[in-house]
Amino acid sequence: MALMSTRNAEEKVFSQLLATVILYGSVSIFYEAVVMLDGVIDERQVITLISLLNIINYFPEMSLPLMLMISALKSSKNVSSTTVSTLNR
Repeated sequence: MALMSTRNAEEKVFSQLLATVILYGSVSIFYEAVVMLDGVIDERQVITLISLLNIINYFPEMSLPLMLMISALKSSKNVSSTTVSTLNR
């Protein structure tokens, strides 16, 4: 039983870290695209894209804590529903 919960926890952590890595990768790709388009598009558009990039840059940092909170809420609901069903027997 403990081995199963440990494996479940490892899978949850792996999926959360994978999502964070994907977000960091997409921000890097977006930055490189903005740098490549610097001479092609208007200067105001580049400034707009860089401003958007500054906002998007916080998504990976916020995603991991948010996913951890969601996971904790889901597990607490599971524990409470299991406790209630056990008490009703």
